[in-house]
Amino acid sequence: MTDGRINSDCGWKMSEIKRNRHHYVPKFYLRNFSSSSKSIGTFAVEEDVYIEDASIRTMGQAQNLYGKTNEVEEELGKIETKSGEIIKEIIRSKKLPLKGSKEYLQLIYFIVISDLRTLKMNEIATEQQRRFKNAVIDGVKGDLTKISDEVKKIIDYDEKENSLILLSTASTLQKCLFDLELCLINNNSRNREFITTDSPIIKDNILAKGLNGKSSGLGFGCLGLEIYFPLSPRLCLFLYDSRVYDIGSKNKEYYIKNDKIIDKMNKYFYLNSSSNIYFSKKVTESYLRKNVVRRNKISKRELLDNSFKQFVNSKGEDSLYEFQFDILKEKLNLPFIKLTKYALHVPPNTTAGFYERDDIKLVRLFSNQFGKLQI
Repeated sequence: MTDGRINSDCGWKMSEIKRNRHHYVPKFYLRNFSSSSKSIGTFAVEEDVYIEDASIRTMGQAQNLYGKTNEVEEELGKIETKSGEIIKEIIRSKKLPLKGSKEYLQLIYFIVISDLRTLKMNEIATEQQRRFKNAVIDGVKGDLTKISDEVKKIIDYDEKENSLILLSTASTLQKCLFDLELCLINNNSRNREFITTDSPIIKDNILAKGLNGKSSGLGFGCLGLEIYFPLSPRLCLFLYDSRVYDIGSKNKEYYIKNDKIIDKMNKYFYLNSSSNIYFSKKVTESYLRKNVVRRNKISKRELLDNSFKQFVNSKGEDSLYEFQFDILKEKLNLPFIKLTKYALHVPPNTTAGFYERDDIKLVRLFSNQFGKLQI
């Protein structure tokens, strides 16, 4: 593990498992939504319980999520320290870092890390690994000699390392977002605040979902990707594909006064959550139950079931496995986000997956000019 990056070949220092508290939502981030430094409001989704004062220390954490030691937790803490200062400055100044600057690259890296490190992602990866392993073994009727060495490595992964494996892809995925534009959404409503969740990186793609194809287009490299990242009750970072969307603002910022638009955004954030949503004391239980919490939210069991699919050929043999981490079918239509003329001519895709953004190969070449960024 070097330069704050997460490597999958990290060795363990202890042979016995200790009960370590590993956070998948940073404490500094939750404090941005808190009226104090120690507590925050939360709504437990599965239990349907509103808690006005929950300890920030105990929120967004799981025992031994990153393995047997605190090594990964400590490295993530270093990333949080640098990223926290950048986010703090954005909240203070209401200005975004210059594209291509060190602060910009750090912010993008933190967004990717924040998406990969969640308990939700870990649970999905664990379920996918289990079902893929069973499918492969069933396909060869238990004769493991028929399985390639590459597949054997995949099915032999220790599920306790899934979070580490996910985090090891962060540097590659970071480069996929360099071509997206950034916009700061300002909440100017007097009566509403943004909430956040235990999955704070919220993805959408109204282009892909509107085409009603086989994919929601929520991969980091997909054409038409949108990413929402609530920074505080008053600010939300928005990343978008400018080839597909026009937000009508040259200053890369947008102001919302309409309560119903904030409600719509909060509903979508809630639908993307796993177990908890978080908010300040100003967000009441009655507001959440009336305007945000909905019964049509996909259950955790359904989420896991839909994360892995098997397709068979005409002979009834397995021919394709599909892995999905984001399957939210709802879309967030906001009045200031318009499809461009280019987007209106994109045809529906008839195959698995969705179109990739043409710019990504160029962006990767561009990113090499930065060299190895010390994060």
